[in-house]
Amino acid sequence: MIKKWYMKLVTLFWSLIYGEWTKEEKEKLYNDLDDVQALAEYLKVKGFKWGNDGQNWNIKADTFERPERLLSRGFGNCGDYMRLFEDFLKFKGVGRYTQYELRDGYGWHYIMIIDGSIFQTNMRLLPMQGDEGGSILYYFPKYEEVHIIDEWEGK
Repeated sequence: MIKKWYMKLVTLFWSLIYGEWTKEEKEKLYNDLDDVQALAEYLKVKGFKWGNDGQNWNIKADTFERPERLLSRGFGNCGDYMRLFEDFLKFKGVGRYTQYELRDGYGWHYIMIIDGSIFQTNMRLLPMQGDEGGSILYYFPKYEEVHIIDEWEGK
C-alpha cells in the first residue's frame, strides 16, 4: 500500500513540475517525423537525457512512463525510452521490434531491437553488432540473463 501511494506521489510531483503533452501534441510530433532515426535525432537535438524518475529503485517498482510524460520532461529511464519508440512504431503502423529485459543480479536494463537492424538503448539508436544475441553481448556484456518481454510487427 505504501509503495502504491509513493508511486502516485512521484507521478504527481513530475506532472506538476513538467506537465504532460496532449495526445494531439504527441501525434503531431510523430506525424512530423519519418522514422525511428528521425525520432532519435529529435531527442538528441532537444537535449533529452537519461534520468531516474524515482520509480526505478528496483525492478518490481520500475515503470514504463507514458510517452506524453517523457516528451514533456525531457528525461526518462531505459523503460521509458523503450516505450516511446514502441509507441512511435505502433502509431506509424510499420516495422517490427523485439523488446528485451536484461538482468544482472540486482541490476536491469531494457532495450529493443528494431527491424532486426537497429539497437535501441535509452534515447540512442546504435548499429547491430552481428545478430540480436551478439549485439546484446557486445553492448551489455555484464548482463547474465536476457528475457524477451514483447514482440510486435506492423503492416
